[in-house]
Amino acid sequence: MENKNLISSTEYEIYTAVCQQTNLFLFNRPDTIFNDYTSDERLHRTNDKERFWGDLKYKLIIHKGLIEDYETKNACQWTLEKQFYVENGYRFVSELAPEKTNKARGAFTLSRVGFSSSLKYALVHIAYPVCGYYLLFRDKGTHWEQIKYCMSFHAVLRDVGS
Repeated sequence: MENKNLISSTEYEIYTAVCQQTNLFLFNRPDTIFNDYTSDERLHRTNDKERFWGDLKYKLIIHKGLIEDYETKNACQWTLEKQFYVENGYRFVSELAPEKTNKARGAFTLSRVGFSSSLKYALVHIAYPVCGYYLLFRDKGTHWEQIKYCMSFHAVLRDVGS
């Protein structure tokens, strides 16, 4: 079931902060494309471990309510709106001409943002066909600062027939 217009303005601020992380993804290039719906699907994990583990899990559990809020919000897909900023603009998959949507192209997928009980920490997942990251942000009062990131999956690409 699809839910519309329930993503908060603060979540869109986090999406803008994610799109400033050009060290992870080339958001400064033109023609950035996002999926229309949020998702943090379990298939993005490369093993059968729980969603959060190791150092990332430790960093998350110290912020009360963060994991629970993230899991609750990501139990289903949500419709994104053009309320976040990318340096050279972006389009949703639904905005592409039909002949372009049929071509193989990479589109970013954002999860819903989970917040700690204090609302000072936020967790979001961003995925691209070949990799995904969890990003942890801290509210600095005037902006959201990334304080941790962790790769959630990495696809192995192989040449075929060469």
